[in-house]
Amino acid sequence: MIGGNQVSRGGPLTFAMTLMIASLGVLFAASLIGYWLTRARIDGIEVTVPDLLWYSTILLIAAGVLLSLASWRLHGGAAPLARTLLVVSAVVTAGFLAVQIPALVLLLQEHPSASAAGNPMLGFVFFLVLLHALHVLGGLIALAVILWRVRGRALSADQDGSAVRQTTRYWHFLDLVWVVMFAVFLLG
Repeated sequence: MIGGNQVSRGGPLTFAMTLMIASLGVLFAASLIGYWLTRARIDGIEVTVPDLLWYSTILLIAAGVLLSLASWRLHGGAAPLARTLLVVSAVVTAGFLAVQIPALVLLLQEHPSASAAGNPMLGFVFFLVLLHALHVLGGLIALAVILWRVRGRALSADQDGSAVRQTTRYWHFLDLVWVVMFAVFLLG
């Protein structure tokens, strides 16, 4: 409180998450601008992304929806259902990562021949997909920490609500980044 006015409604965790999302937003925006500019300088190239990325997109968005539902249920007084939704979201996220790994392998396998043909873009796509997947892994770790903290007790809106809300917020950022990034890859 400064002069009787609350500086931040969410406290330090909300402020930290806001800073992290802003900095990651700049990182991903700069990376996508770099991708776009590089692609614009090379005429006549085609970038084909593995079909597996469609499946991972569905899984990532599903995990975000499940996290939103968990947060709503937790704050609505349905903590047991919220816990179940958090667990299912973690499983769906693991599925996302399990689909991303073979997609990354496919990109790596195709990169040498594409690069030899004058198309370096698959390396760029690989880097961006890997960067995003690592951030999803970070979100999964945050989700696992929440679940670990409540392993011997009931999930509580008072004790755990802020962490669930901020993890959900981070997830929606990851969803947005992925949808934009995937659209850039597809629209070329």
